[in-house]
Amino acid sequence: MKRITLTIIRAYQKTAPHRKIIMGQFFPFFSTCRYLPTCSEYTHEAISKYGIVKGLLKGAVRFASCNPLGGHGYKPLT
Repeated sequence: MKRITLTIIRAYQKTAPHRKIIMGQFFPFFSTCRYLPTCSEYTHEAISKYGIVKGLLKGAVRFASCNPLGGHGYKPLT
């Protein structure tokens, strides 16, 4: 299950340039990521390090903070 989830995340990441072009036309303010590493890369690292349950939970918390009132900048996995 862990390997399948990591493969899905990598496939999602490979479509990023296409999504940025399409989403940037409709939502110009949301066409770039607020965090570095991106939420998908962060989730991939978390699943690799902590396992699928805790990794997905950490990724969900990170994704939930990705809003106009949330933070931004470099926030690595801890």
